[in-house]
Amino acid sequence: MSNPAIEVIGTKELSRALEKLGDEIKREASNEVEYTGQELRTEIIRKYQDGPATGGMYFLKNPNRTHRASAVGEYPMSDTGRLATGTIFKRIAALSVQVSNNIKYAAPLEFGSRGQGPRPAWRDTVDETQPKFLKRLAAIISKEVKQ
Repeated sequence: MSNPAIEVIGTKELSRALEKLGDEIKREASNEVEYTGQELRTEIIRKYQDGPATGGMYFLKNPNRTHRASAVGEYPMSDTGRLATGTIFKRIAALSVQVSNNIKYAAPLEFGSRGQGPRPAWRDTVDETQPKFLKRLAAIISKEVKQ
């Protein structure tokens, strides 16, 4: 199972459409794509760190600590912070960014595995963020078209 990643697709079509509108709108759209990628990363990390967590309580060693896990359907609850630090943002091109996680257990947590149900922080975040992104992008384009 590959690690979770979010990549904006359709950037070629968006780029062609923006070509007709000029450099200023391309710059604003590029900034919006980057802002949204950073917003996705930040929100995923916030969900890892803030829970809720109503699963089992575990007593762990190295270092000695207690950890309350998340229940199925809740966001994965942070223990060591590795999921949060493994969530990375990368600009691929002017209108293309990627948010991914390089920790091997990120995908099994997100999608579930044999014996463990899913804890979907990524899918929920995309569902919450996409309408806001489209609204902000539409505002940029309509502002330019009105000029």
